[in-house]
Amino acid sequence: MNSRRYSKFLASLVSLFLLATLLGGAAFPTSVRAAITAYTAVSAGRWRTCALTASGGVKCWGDNRGGQLGDGTTTDRTTPVDVIGLTSGISAIAAGWWHTCALTASGGVKCWGQNAHGELGDGTTEESWTPVDVIGLTSGVSAITAGWGHTCAVTASGGVKCWGYNDDGELGDGTTTERHTPVDVSGLTRGVDAIDAGGWHTCAMKHGSGLKCWGGNGAGQLGDDTTTDRYTPVNVGGLTSGVFDFSAGGWHTCALTPGGVKCWGLNINGQLGDGTTDYRTKPVNVIGLTSGVDAIDAGEYHTCALTSGGGVKCWGWGGQMGNGTNTDSTTPVEVSDLTSGVSAITAGGNHTCALTASGGVKCWGDNWLGQLGDGTTTDRRTPVDVVGSSPPSVASITRKDTNPTHAVSVHFAVTFSAAVTGVDKTDFSLTTTGVSGAYVTTVSGTGTTYIVTVNTGSENGSLRLDVVNDGTILDLASNPLSSGFTSGDSYSVDKTKPTVVSSLRVNPTPTTANSVDFTVTFSESVTGVDTSDFSLTTTGSITGASVTGVSGTGAIYTITVSTGSGNGSLRLDVADDDSIIDGVGNPLGGAGAGNGNFTSGEVYIVNKTYRIYLPLVIR
Repeated sequence: MNSRRYSKFLASLVSLFLLATLLGGAAFPTSVRAAITAYTAVSAGRWRTCALTASGGVKCWGDNRGGQLGDGTTTDRTTPVDVIGLTSGISAIAAGWWHTCALTASGGVKCWGQNAHGELGDGTTEESWTPVDVIGLTSGVSAITAGWGHTCAVTASGGVKCWGYNDDGELGDGTTTERHTPVDVSGLTRGVDAIDAGGWHTCAMKHGSGLKCWGGNGAGQLGDDTTTDRYTPVNVGGLTSGVFDFSAGGWHTCALTPGGVKCWGLNINGQLGDGTTDYRTKPVNVIGLTSGVDAIDAGEYHTCALTSGGGVKCWGWGGQMGNGTNTDSTTPVEVSDLTSGVSAITAGGNHTCALTASGGVKCWGDNWLGQLGDGTTTDRRTPVDVVGSSPPSVASITRKDTNPTHAVSVHFAVTFSAAVTGVDKTDFSLTTTGVSGAYVTTVSGTGTTYIVTVNTGSENGSLRLDVVNDGTILDLASNPLSSGFTSGDSYSVDKTKPTVVSSLRVNPTPTTANSVDFTVTFSESVTGVDTSDFSLTTTGSITGASVTGVSGTGAIYTITVSTGSGNGSLRLDVADDDSIIDGVGNPLGGAGAGNGNFTSGEVYIVNKTYRIYLPLVIR
């Protein structure tokens, strides 16, 4: 879950130097520079995240029930907090499921958090809320990794040592005996280039010998074409050479090879990326990733890849895909808004994070313990900024109501990249065409999402809500908004009220017919027209006349009227009850019953008196 590869260690040091130099220049405005924290590495645990700062310090956020954030408490944190005693001098970090470890610049290892199985390596099983030294590893270590309840380190000579939980043989010492201090992994005393710990298994890449794994194998995660646990390292089938990168997840493992990305093990959510949910005991190709990948990281039930173009693709358990859905994916999907500009990725239990080329951190997925670091506990299905890692920005402004609209007021949802405060009416302006008198009436919300209500004024046209950057909107680290925003959704405002244009006879007049038709024409297309919208005005002796039918669509309707009995005149009137509306909801004649009445239509003369002709009698 936390790939900490020795081959990338020197590269991270170079990145640290370059970013530190960048921050010393004009990377950010003077008013912002002090509050922004640039990162050089990030590691996702099960329900928390830790990151290495450009100054060599460690910050963590999320689940802290075992003290795994290292701030001396067991309080969950929704924004980054410093690990006590580690504000500088750290070169790498590894977040396990319930504990965290750091590699010092002098090659020592410190760990903190839960310690029920000795995973802190201090010779005890007592949890620690602040970092403690790992016995025997105060120097001479080049890489570290942390799993569910065990920890491993690569020494400067290329040997591997592990400690902690060992029921499945994940320590690789040939036993299932729990170890509270480091022990050597059998057969790996030198020549190891990189290591990664999964849930209950561990893998290492030995120079010139390909990939080896050991520990739990119930889902085939060791890749040796069995489901037999292994207490010492075994070769992964078909990967005895040519492995560029690898990562051990909860119950699966993946590797980057010359032929692309391959995965094996548990596949219940599609985390192997082969288009199925079938377990695999040996490597299979990830669909669509036979080339163009620079790095991979396996989480508990999902996997992500960093593309050569700096983009991110993920597959497996839905919600961690970053594509705006909760749907599992058995093949890779692109993470929204991260098609470039990413330098590293890390996959946790049910969330994922990415390190940007500028030193910022973005996370997505479940957030019930604050593991995304955006100042909230709201799940995010697309990436959000970790508070303080980059200036907050406006992610989107979207319509909340039906469009086009005739409404007196409409609502916009304004989403920021991180939780912000100080949002009020003065932070917004309106761009309009045609519309006059529109204004912002109210602003409500907290965190990353605010609802802005706008009075639409008068006249017809378009209306867009913009954000004005006046320095008052701040993230939880007091960083001001990076810029304004003028690219949001617009409403089309249509306040033209439909009217009745005419009511004309269809049949000849005078008439003796029992029924006649009228054609009623409206000023625009309308709906909701039925017999209840009409009345009849009669004169003379006509009785029993009634509207019997309505047909038509759009702006023209045919109304059928029974002429009843008796003689006289008959006119069809429109009786407005606000049920006739146009396409945007404007009622006939405007809001209010009777405003759209129409009583000026044509009239039928009804004459039902029949002449009686007597026969002519000639005498």
